[in-house]
Amino acid sequence: MSMPWTPEQNLPPEFLTVAQDVYKDDPFWIPENAQQLAQSFSSANPYFQQGRAWVSVEPGQARLAGFFNPELRVESRPVAFFGYWESLDQLPANQSLFSEFERWAVDQGAEAVYGPINFTTYGEYRIRLNNFDKGALPGEPYNPPYYEALLEQLGYQFSQGYYSIFSEQVEKLPTRFAQRVNNLEACEDAGFTISTLTPEYMLENLEKIFEISDAVFSDNFAYSPIPFSLFKAGFGESYVRRICPHTSVKIESPEGELAGCLVAFPDYSSLINQGAATDLSSSELDFHQHFDFLDNYTCLIKTVGVLPAYRRYGIYTKLLHEHMSRAVGVYSAIGGVLMREANGASSLADEVFTDESTHRRRYGLFYKVLDK
Repeated sequence: MSMPWTPEQNLPPEFLTVAQDVYKDDPFWIPENAQQLAQSFSSANPYFQQGRAWVSVEPGQARLAGFFNPELRVESRPVAFFGYWESLDQLPANQSLFSEFERWAVDQGAEAVYGPINFTTYGEYRIRLNNFDKGALPGEPYNPPYYEALLEQLGYQFSQGYYSIFSEQVEKLPTRFAQRVNNLEACEDAGFTISTLTPEYMLENLEKIFEISDAVFSDNFAYSPIPFSLFKAGFGESYVRRICPHTSVKIESPEGELAGCLVAFPDYSSLINQGAATDLSSSELDFHQHFDFLDNYTCLIKTVGVLPAYRRYGIYTKLLHEHMSRAVGVYSAIGGVLMREANGASSLADEVFTDESTHRRRYGLFYKVLDK
């Protein structure tokens, strides 16, 4: 079944069952939320104000969605995305799905395809490339090891690399900022103040947080801005209940303006993955209710953002140092997650995460130039 998508339609049941079949024996998989998935493909998603979609399923074998924003350009050419891809290790089923999708993409005017990207790069995208035995974090790309080979057999090439990095030497991490001491001193000398980023503060200052978030993610590959209404829906009360109140921090200018923030979460995966003893969904998680029930105490640095006007003061470094100092005695591991390879953040991570306990998880984004 294949169809250009309209948000008035309902996703076919097979769209959900494919993923369930792929991960049926995998305790690490975090199950999809059927209600959230349906809402993403409905008129409640502002994407459909200008974006177009396509959906297809090979029942019991593979599924695929396609996305096209007429306004989006990558390297000056119109592109389409494929996303929500899940599949058994079945090349023929994927050849059929991707051939149909690519024809649709050409009909929209696309000259190349990138993916996996679920709607836009503001949401979930990329595939996992290694360390599959390490499990899956909430929101982390996760898939069977054969996905990369399937994409290559379908004619897709590696485009962008990303990684997450972890260390269990929490006590030593704050001491590894020696090369950045000038950054730390510049922030202090300029009169900036650092304090806890509380859920209450986030909710009261969500528009300012959105401004920082937009400044951070605007550097993402193929970035598409989202309206504040969508940000508010995704990062409101349910989201802020999950943040770590010990290690999430903010920095304010001498005038009291929010200059930057770091948002951190504990790794809740042991409570919501398929192997969990609980029956919780991510939307039900609450730090104060659930932290003590975690199987491991890993803190995840999810977002570090500084407004462009303040970036010369070493605020990014100060936020990380403060976070890691506060994590001592609370967590047994820290992870910086979903960073782009070979950028400024990765160079700092390479300086700090340098010990025998360090491991990296790599992710990739793939592309294909289309034949007209």
